[in-house]
Amino acid sequence: IHGANLVNAMFLPPRAQLVEIFPYRFDHDLFKYGSTAGLRYKSYRLTSGLDFPEIAEYVDSFDCIRKKEECKVHYRSDDREMTITEEDFLSIWNILKQAKEELDPELTG
Repeated sequence: IHGANLVNAMFLPPRAQLVEIFPYRFDHDLFKYGSTAGLRYKSYRLTSGLDFPEIAEYVDSFDCIRKKEECKVHYRSDDREMTITEEDFLSIWNILKQAKEELDPELTG
């Protein structure tokens, strides 16, 4: 799950898989560039959740996040309930299966 503990990715061996799961309507590509350190990166953003109350005033959630700090905090808050739908679960499952298939045999022993 997206959050501060992803800093532990620095201890992953080269060619390891990093799968980041983002909350509803929030993502970025910060850890994507870990691939230049030898990590294989995949991400997924949840498809449902509670919208920011003033979201209709913006073009989309990214516009809201970029322009209003309260919106950014809303979408990345650890305090809000996260809903994982069956669609999300199946998508995450497939990403994890793909990541496992791509693992270097040296890493899995």
